[in-house]
Amino acid sequence: MHYSKHVQEAINYIHANLSAEITLAGLADHVHFSPYHFHRLFLLCTGEAPMKYVRRLRLRAASQELISKQLNIIEIAAKYKFESQDGFCRAFKKYYGLTPGDYKKLNDKMADPKLEEVSTIIYDMRIYENLTCSHDEKREALRTLEKVLELSDKAQQSGLLSLEPEMERVYPEFFKKSIQLLIDGIEPKSLREILQNYVLCGGYRGKELLIRILIMEAMLSIQEGVHTVVLREKLSSFFGDDFIEEMDKHFGLDRESQRKKLETFIAENENRSAVSKETSLLEEPISRMDDRSLQRLLRDIDEVTLVTAMCGGSGKIQAKLLKNVSNKRALVMMDGINTVGTPAISDMAISQKRVLETMHSLRNQGDIVI
Repeated sequence: MHYSKHVQEAINYIHANLSAEITLAGLADHVHFSPYHFHRLFLLCTGEAPMKYVRRLRLRAASQELISKQLNIIEIAAKYKFESQDGFCRAFKKYYGLTPGDYKKLNDKMADPKLEEVSTIIYDMRIYENLTCSHDEKREALRTLEKVLELSDKAQQSGLLSLEPEMERVYPEFFKKSIQLLIDGIEPKSLREILQNYVLCGGYRGKELLIRILIMEAMLSIQEGVHTVVLREKLSSFFGDDFIEEMDKHFGLDRESQRKKLETFIAENENRSAVSKETSLLEEPISRMDDRSLQRLLRDIDEVTLVTAMCGGSGKIQAKLLKNVSNKRALVMMDGINTVGTPAISDMAISQKRVLETMHSLRNQGDIVI
């Protein structure tokens, strides 16, 4: 997704101020949005609510503090703004499946970085040597890809501990073991080394190796909080470029599927009117613009601003905008509209004014005609 610079500013602020007081209202004010609208925009961009994102990053930072042993548990809880030591311990156990004390003991012995580097080199070499699969074998491995993406969504919505019941529903045993290690809170470097050793020592080839690589990389990415869409693209690359078309069809990303989704969305919304007079600012200027000018304008509008502006506009304007971007971007915009719903009228009006400001700036530069 073409991320909003405002959401990126908020993310940068969060990373730089994990040990400071952070509130939803404060984050929204930092990027000049209402709390309601900022919450929806952040969720649209990252797949995660802003304060849940803050809490997850604080727990990950706290886990590193526990390993470094420079602060005790009470000091760590205070540093990352948990209300009490008990509150911190409960949150930590819910996320990692272990108390902070048990986590410290489990990670006392850290992996040697030199050994990890050598192991990674061997791992990479053996992937390219042994990962060759037939087309049918790759189709069979898609079931594993679907499952790990399902687990990624579940972990983002309900935390790592929610994956525990899945251990009885997955195969092979390596999959069960990977989930167990993940929810046990094994430190990321150690988790990679352990899973990598299982893969290397099994002597797997072809489909069996592909399945285990998908599981391993998925568990590591879930632990890092990687968005499911990004994870899907990452794992798809292990199938090779000869499987791209098949993968796109499987996930509805091929041109024909995208075209049908776009046509359906436009047909369902063609009679929609602008939400209010305040959110009809784009109706006339967009209607007058030729396709070349509109395409030039849309290059300078970030996704979140555009989606919020479109939410207030008519179906006619939505259709014209969607027809002047790539199919992939159109799908992101449609998903965004469905996710955001109907923002506050003031937020939609602000976004439309931003589009107008960009429009007038480009017109003054001679780049577009209105």
